[in-house]
Amino acid sequence: MKRLKLSTEILVVIILTLFSMCMIIYVIGDAVKGVH
Repeated sequence: MKRLKLSTEILVVIILTLFSMCMIIYVIGDAVKGVH
């Protein structure tokens, strides 16, 4: 049970990190598109 909880927390962290990266890339891409 403890191992399952640990892996679930790691999975949540990975998902949040990927989501944050996608949002940052989207914002930067939108800003670059606005400049050009």
